[in-house]
Amino acid sequence: MKSIFFVSLFFWSILSSGQNDHSLTSASPSIPEYNTIKSLIPCPVLEQDSCWLEMYNYCWTEAFKKIKIPAPASGFASDYIDEGFNPNIFMWDTQFMILFWKYVHYLFPAIKSNDNFYIKQHPDGYICRELREKDGRDVLFMGKKNTVNPPLFAYAEYEYALMSGDTSRLTKVLPVLMHQADWIVSNRIRKHSAHGLFWQKRFGSGMDNCPRKGNGWVDMSSQMVIHYNSIASICMITGNTRMGNKYRELSVQLGKKINQWMWNKKDGMYYDVKNNGHQVRNTTIAAFWPLLAGICSPGQCSDLVKHLSDTSEFWRTIPFPSLPADHRKYYRDGGDYWKGGVWAPTDYMIIKGLQKHGFYDLAYRATEKLLNGMYGVYKKTATVWENYSPESFDKGSRSKGEFVGWTGLIPITMLIEDIIGICANAPDNTLTWHIQRTDRHGIRNLHFGDNTVTLLCRKRASVKDKVMIDVDCRHSFTLKIISGDKSADFMVKEGISSFEL
Repeated sequence: MKSIFFVSLFFWSILSSGQNDHSLTSASPSIPEYNTIKSLIPCPVLEQDSCWLEMYNYCWTEAFKKIKIPAPASGFASDYIDEGFNPNIFMWDTQFMILFWKYVHYLFPAIKSNDNFYIKQHPDGYICRELREKDGRDVLFMGKKNTVNPPLFAYAEYEYALMSGDTSRLTKVLPVLMHQADWIVSNRIRKHSAHGLFWQKRFGSGMDNCPRKGNGWVDMSSQMVIHYNSIASICMITGNTRMGNKYRELSVQLGKKINQWMWNKKDGMYYDVKNNGHQVRNTTIAAFWPLLAGICSPGQCSDLVKHLSDTSEFWRTIPFPSLPADHRKYYRDGGDYWKGGVWAPTDYMIIKGLQKHGFYDLAYRATEKLLNGMYGVYKKTATVWENYSPESFDKGSRSKGEFVGWTGLIPITMLIEDIIGICANAPDNTLTWHIQRTDRHGIRNLHFGDNTVTLLCRKRASVKDKVMIDVDCRHSFTLKIISGDKSADFMVKEGISSFEL
């Protein structure tokens, strides 16, 4: 195996005289105990649907059990969050877990879990999707071609910074992210392909048994758009405008290629493509990654929304299955993993993609339907699962329990951001609240940056009535409120205040 010590030029170049910068990479024997810190965790408020808070609290209880200290022989750089699936750590599981761990960044810096992958970066920029916890070695399952997970490091780093406010870390990790992108460009575009798009394998994609063909994959190509855009955002937030513009242009050009080769106007769907550019007309959940990548026109979005809303395709008892229900390989009885199972990462992708293009109502209804389905299973089994059945309130046919794990995304992140509607931008000192509910709702003890905020919306008779907001905060910030077709920005001073829209 090639030496991984190229990282001394990139990741470890931020350290001085060979000594660890403990603000970024040190492992600590002090792991927070949930029972001692649970009162410090953000507390969602729901007058209606308060049953969902059972899953919220359960997920935090399980998540804190899964923090690990590196094994002595691992060579890992930091304590880390573990998915609890097997004795390895996984690249894309970690990114989706970071997206809910960001809400307790002040209790445990889960973003440092990424450092364990960064320190294992190979000289050419490659990072393996799976590392053994006992010795830190790459897990080359079924050969190296299967070992590249969705490139979402930059996305998770940026999203975490929006909550934590720590932009200094972004400067330090940026070289690793750019080097990984270079490796993917050099190794994941088929030579002499007509399209120049990115290929993937099923195990690499994370969708292990999903039926796929082609040498240009919609998800991998769209994920590279997201990777480029996230790197660009990191560059902009850290003051490197020139580099940011470069990566933004790369994302634009790649998005045009995806729409040129992969969009089927007649079907209103994105498809994988063969080496010669011919489309493989096989619909899977991967077709919706262009929504999150932000490359869809209004017409394309409308077509994709029709598929997502169709009860014969993706709008099932629990949305959204990994295959449409009219697919010949759709497995109705529990989903058979990625042949119809409902998964947190792809549902997150779709919900965020819908919101990016203004489909807030569908995003809200889908999240509500998803949480109700999950809660129905939780009441029967007292746990959350790796994946779910699309046809009934049941776990997936091949699914691991106590999976927090990326499933924590739904009862935590999506509850806060997509049901309550609150999103943070700590570097800009701004909270945005998209209000769609009429009951008394909000959140207490939300930490963004160095601020701690409580936000409560008073009960109202209908969505057309005025919105009354009560705020308590440690420091001043900007609160942007959106309700229906009305919006306003309010300058909130420290202490208690109220606002009306």
